[in-house]
Amino acid sequence: MIQLNTETKLTFYALILICLVTIQFYFYENDHIPAKSSSKFTNDYHVHHINSTQPSKIPEKSSPTNKNNTNFDHTKSFDPFPYQFLHIAGNPDGTITRLKEFFPTIPASNNIDLNSHSISKDVLIDPRKNTWVRIFLPQKSIKNSKKLPIVVFVHGGGFILYSAASPVFHNFCAELASQLDVLVISVEYRLAPENRLPAAYEDVFEALLWVKDGKNEWVKKYGNFSKCILVGQSAGGNIVYNVMLTALDFVNDLKPLTIVGSVLIQPAFGGIERTGSELRSVNDPVTPLAVGDLMWDLALPVGAGSGHEFCDPTIGGGSDKLGWVRELGWWVVVVGCDGDPLIDRQIRVFEMLKKNGVIAKSLFTKGGYHSVYLVDPVQRRQIFAYIEKIFREI
Repeated sequence: MIQLNTETKLTFYALILICLVTIQFYFYENDHIPAKSSSKFTNDYHVHHINSTQPSKIPEKSSPTNKNNTNFDHTKSFDPFPYQFLHIAGNPDGTITRLKEFFPTIPASNNIDLNSHSISKDVLIDPRKNTWVRIFLPQKSIKNSKKLPIVVFVHGGGFILYSAASPVFHNFCAELASQLDVLVISVEYRLAPENRLPAAYEDVFEALLWVKDGKNEWVKKYGNFSKCILVGQSAGGNIVYNVMLTALDFVNDLKPLTIVGSVLIQPAFGGIERTGSELRSVNDPVTPLAVGDLMWDLALPVGAGSGHEFCDPTIGGGSDKLGWVRELGWWVVVVGCDGDPLIDRQIRVFEMLKKNGVIAKSLFTKGGYHSVYLVDPVQRRQIFAYIEKIFREI
């Protein structure tokens, strides 16, 4: 029998959770529990089901409530399924309790280890908000003074779950740093519903300001401030997109840090009307739509719905600021696969960017599922190659 060490087990469990949770992030408007399927993803990742009777038709969208500073009133009648699925408990004050045994974290390590190609360390940014970053440095760069491009990474989790210290995101960033020979700065931002959007946007932008100050030893010694890319996965892709728009107002304030592009990996966007990929996924066993309902309810500003610009960036043809993105020559890469229920939204965002003259690139593949790029090393290398291409062409 194969023996797994503790870190490997934690990574495996985290991969299961991240695949199950973030795959359905978009679905703000449904409370259907899909029927059982024989899909490969289901068999490989042990999708769990909660016994419940659910409507077979697509439910109408419901209006969010405004009570206890939350869009969802935990004290009234509600479907327990999404809470059970996410391993969280709703509290009367509108906060949630995350069951710690389902969300393991691993520490940073700056010890040189032959089994790891990167070293890492945590640095506090704002003690009042408990925001911090985990920096990843390729081991091969320790003994030389070569300046490395900077990647600011933002993790996924529907705005309500996970951490820069979650094994799946830690390992992704460690590999990204070593494979591309870049300095990766992964941001620990405040989670909803305790801190609703735009709190996460503000925290990541504050991290950019922290990077540009260059006060940290690793950032100052190894960071190439003229080449910075923002990278986000799922909810993190949503955050990166909105932080990019914010950064346009502070280009001079961010100097010497120069943003050259953004990579949105299966970004979580929504909208009022359902798309074809969403409708096709209604009975997908790994996309319980009630989970998406809850995640959006907990993340969006109080009283906001799926027509809010945080959820749907294509409203009105997109932000007026996209013209600035074009003028600055920033790249925006949108990554997705047609097995992801969010794919139609991602394509719409890509098309919107192109229509506004942005240097938009896409990496859309067949098959897959949400979070496949965190799990599948072949797919992951495609993303790394695209990021490397951006740095090479700048």
